[in-house]
Amino acid sequence: MGNKNKVTRILFTPSSIGCLIGVILILISIIVGTEKVIAVIMLSIGTSILASCVFSLINSFYEAKEDEIKKLYKKWGLVGIYKTRAEMNSYSNKQLENANYLEICAMGLKSFRDAQSETIKNRVKEGMRIKILTINPESDYTFAVDKTEEVNTGSTKESINSLIKWVEELKIIQKYDRQIEIQFYDHYPYDFYFCIDNNIYIGPYQNKLSQQTITYRFMSDSEGYSYYKNYFNNLWDTYEQNQG
Repeated sequence: MGNKNKVTRILFTPSSIGCLIGVILILISIIVGTEKVIAVIMLSIGTSILASCVFSLINSFYEAKEDEIKKLYKKWGLVGIYKTRAEMNSYSNKQLENANYLEICAMGLKSFRDAQSETIKNRVKEGMRIKILTINPESDYTFAVDKTEEVNTGSTKESINSLIKWVEELKIIQKYDRQIEIQFYDHYPYDFYFCIDNNIYIGPYQNKLSQQTITYRFMSDSEGYSYYKNYFNNLWDTYEQNQG
């Protein structure tokens, strides 16, 4: 119904009316006879009006489609698409410098820890809240991840154990109880999830190194942000109950 209304509105624009006038003038000139001066003038005017208005009408359809796409992006809050996680990091790393809240659903986060440990420690000292969901290092799924990412057997388990140790180090400098939390699941990872305050970065795990996969960014106050925020909260609550 929405698309039908848009088409109807376009058909009753000055451009569509101009097209009709152009066609009428052309038909009249043909009826009168193109050998007459008045008919030639009408034909010239009619074709000019028709050509101009047809172009304008086509452009109106494209603009309507473009507006629809813009509204869709605004509704879902999609503000960024990054071909690789490395490309995403050029944006997210800047946001981390002043972050107050960080939620992550990932694996060992080795590259992240190597690059951002000092920034994270500084933010933790300022009270930044951190929640991390990752695979249980004793899960057999860690070996499946090794195979998918084509790394040495046991690499994922080792990386997650290093992540656990890193979290324990952060807890030493936390300002309040449960400021830093980590929970574990026992299945193959669903999606990469990385939330910094009002920005959510989300992406799939594909048959390649996780750093080489596509990532999408959603802003707060949008359906996309709410959808994935609820996704993480539901996972967190489920595993919190299971481990409680």
